[in-house]
Amino acid sequence: MSKPIDQAENSGLSRRGLLRGGLLASVGFGLRARAAEPAADPPALAPSKDPPRSVPAQASAAAPVNLRVNGADVSFAPKEDELLIDTLRERLGLTGSKRGCGHGACGACTVLLDGAAVVSCLLPTETLGGRAVRSVEGVGAGTPDGLHPVQRAILAQDALQCGFCTPGFVASGVALYEATRGGPAPGVEAVADALEGNLCRCGAHPRLLAAIQAACAGAHEAPLTAPHQHPRVDGVEKVRGEAKYTVDVAPDGLAHGAVLRAAVAHGRLRSIDLSAAAALPGVVGVVALHRAGDTVRYHGQELAAVAAEDPATARAALRLIRVELDPLPAVFGLDAALAPGAALVFADAAAVRAEGPPASEGPLLGATLEGNLRGPTSSSMLARPRAGRRRLAEAVGRGGTAVELTAESAVISHTTMEPHAAVARWADGGLEVWASTQSCVMLAEDLAERFELPVSAVVVRCPYVGGGFGGKVGLSIEVTIAALLAQASGRPVRVALSRSEELAVGGCRPGQRIAVGLGAEADGALAGMTWEAQADSGVSVGVNTAMMARLSYRSPFKDLVDYDVLSHQAPSKPMRAPGGPAAFFALEQAVDALAVQRGEDPVALRRRWDENPPRLRLYDWAEGIPAWRDRAAAAGADKGRFRRGIGLAAGTWFGFVDPSAQVRIDAGADGIVVSTAAQDMGNGTRTVLAEAVAGVLGLSPHALTVRLGDSRDVYGPMSAGSRTTASLRPPAVSAAEELVRQLLSEAEDRLGMRGAVAEAGGLRAAGRAMTWTELLTKIPSITVIQKRRRDPAGYFVPLTIEHSLVYDRLPGVVQLMEVEVDARLGRVRALRSWTGMGVGHIHVPAMARTQVEGGVVQGVSAALYEERRSDPRTGRVLSDGLESYRLAGVGDVPEQEIHFDPVPFEGLIGGGMGLSELATVAVTPSIANAVFHATRWRPLAVPLRNDRVLAGLAAVEGA
Repeated sequence: MSKPIDQAENSGLSRRGLLRGGLLASVGFGLRARAAEPAADPPALAPSKDPPRSVPAQASAAAPVNLRVNGADVSFAPKEDELLIDTLRERLGLTGSKRGCGHGACGACTVLLDGAAVVSCLLPTETLGGRAVRSVEGVGAGTPDGLHPVQRAILAQDALQCGFCTPGFVASGVALYEATRGGPAPGVEAVADALEGNLCRCGAHPRLLAAIQAACAGAHEAPLTAPHQHPRVDGVEKVRGEAKYTVDVAPDGLAHGAVLRAAVAHGRLRSIDLSAAAALPGVVGVVALHRAGDTVRYHGQELAAVAAEDPATARAALRLIRVELDPLPAVFGLDAALAPGAALVFADAAAVRAEGPPASEGPLLGATLEGNLRGPTSSSMLARPRAGRRRLAEAVGRGGTAVELTAESAVISHTTMEPHAAVARWADGGLEVWASTQSCVMLAEDLAERFELPVSAVVVRCPYVGGGFGGKVGLSIEVTIAALLAQASGRPVRVALSRSEELAVGGCRPGQRIAVGLGAEADGALAGMTWEAQADSGVSVGVNTAMMARLSYRSPFKDLVDYDVLSHQAPSKPMRAPGGPAAFFALEQAVDALAVQRGEDPVALRRRWDENPPRLRLYDWAEGIPAWRDRAAAAGADKGRFRRGIGLAAGTWFGFVDPSAQVRIDAGADGIVVSTAAQDMGNGTRTVLAEAVAGVLGLSPHALTVRLGDSRDVYGPMSAGSRTTASLRPPAVSAAEELVRQLLSEAEDRLGMRGAVAEAGGLRAAGRAMTWTELLTKIPSITVIQKRRRDPAGYFVPLTIEHSLVYDRLPGVVQLMEVEVDARLGRVRALRSWTGMGVGHIHVPAMARTQVEGGVVQGVSAALYEERRSDPRTGRVLSDGLESYRLAGVGDVPEQEIHFDPVPFEGLIGGGMGLSELATVAVTPSIANAVFHATRWRPLAVPLRNDRVLAGLAAVEGA
């Protein structure tokens, strides 16, 4: 059933977990399975239903422990190493609490212990006898709506996205609420302090602060009396911990997978001996992921995997695998990889094409390879590239101005709160997989190809996804390995990355070094642009930043090239707006520097060059903001310890749409169900569909059922490139309109309601009114399927590539940021943010606002804190925990104001484009320009670590 192993299929990622064993990584395809013993006949494939309940944890001979959990007394003998998180999730089936990191840094596992908020991943159960535990499932017990005021507040504020971290925030919020009840309501700083142990990678921080402060102030004491009192249709499941993610799925007979990873960054494999691991009692399957002669290209690359009855046995089996590997010289980072005589990652360009995984969502352009330098690939296209540098020099000769600078961005990790995870089982010649994926349909197609199955024999389920940000598209290697282990063992198998693996090999945005030159004629016209970018993307290729420079500020004189610099580190993956943040960090600082050199207002210069209609309107908006209008005229005017400045940057992204997207509506006596084989990773797809259909029917969105995440449903797009809403809302509206037509026809034909017309919530004929619910009990069930129509305005290229079309116009963003620079400690704080979005019509304002706020938070986090750090001798990732890899917390984010340009795009169905990518591209340059305004030091490397800031300030003040 599985095809022969192929070295090209093993360009995944990973490394052994430092804390509690580990699992796996991404970008995998092939790999050969070998059974530890003859596999039993696979179990029958279960029909579609909710994920199976958890398997009880194994008992031990330890002394019994008595706990009171959510008001009920439980008594059991915990295993010797059993933690409270395991007791709740595995023994009691309370999966609301999540294991986000395993070392107490993320807060996703937070519960209440005798009323205090604690992280359950660090508490041995055997020490908790007689204590009272409340998990998220118990905090709202006994109320009329089953919700605590903190949960109601989070719903009302839409203070969540993917929902994976939400139970932990609920617990921390409840602890603060109960500790302050009856006294003065806590202020923002007190709330931030209470939540500082909780992380949200989606960036829901501003809403969470507002929600929990409001709850503590008594604003949400009244039970919900109607579902329309909160915007997100799947919000209740998330705040109660009822939403089931892949890591919560535990079919009967579940085995646990673990992966052996390379302890060197470069080597040649001589042999792998699995026999001792296969013979260990409790091991049910082993697979070899490489064969003799294969090349290991990064620290943590997958070598072999095992499946066992429990995680401890799986980890023990890994220690029994014997690997013989000849180490080879390795290189890490741009400078080492480009040095003369550097060890080669790939022998030639053909090997790169065959084995180098893509680091971008776009098509892989052909390029030459010299040593470890792949490229150039050009985005100049119709421009005259060779004229770019000459035009800059000529402009200066004619009295114009030019600037040249080099900006560097660090490698940063996706580190979604739900790790990459998969559960696989085989039955009746078919494969069923639960996966944390952004591409439900694509994953089913890829699995069918990988295992040589018809697509109809593969089922992929992803009812809830705990974040993605570009790193969970397509066939990730943890999915392949789960399927191989399930095939080898005849058992369902779960494989999930530990947090250390997630940070080391689960996916990262490539680092960038971008040299940009920009020139203006004496009259301020754009003279030309030069661009050379080098991407630090490990063993992956295809990074593109120059395209962003091509899209902004049109000129026929642009010399735009990208290079991939290969090194012996895990492959990069596309991350929210691939190439965008690094590109605009360089470009928008160059624009700002040119404006300063010319003594010109930075908005005026941009307005002169810019042809993007939404951004032109947003410049007017920006100039009306008091903080911008009243800013200090001269940069660096403040000479105190705490120096404030405000910066502005502009940006763009593509307008993608999937013309194959379909939506199905099933209407009958049991209700109305809207479905498609897409997924919701926190971007609000369920709510968008519910709002679209409900708007036509005149119903509350909460009156509908929306089903996502089943590959057997009608085709749904992947959640990438900001295409989901633009792709799915139009067919949802069309399907609802067709449903209304059929309902009116049925009312006439079967009930004699001649001349029936639709009205809010139902229909009316000859003075007789009837609700849709009542009508559906009197007529046969109706099924409607609609496919998205093509947009009247057309597309940049009229051909569909991998289900995608690109609009012939662009959205725009203008970002302002106010910062404070501590000149003594070198700390930069983002104080206030203003984000102007030109994406056309906004369909669901609450979801749109939350997405934009999250994009800003992620941009702030990348600009100020995030940086993957590796051992320069071995390539081993050192920042492999959430205490060493710094993410922005609740207390680190600025106050935010979001402005949506109200003008819709004509000729686009629905009048709007996606916004998730666009929201984050201009944040980093706005911070950098604000730092310059505060200090006269231009920061050309991010993150803005204290040492960099202090060195920069010293250089400016010493000049």
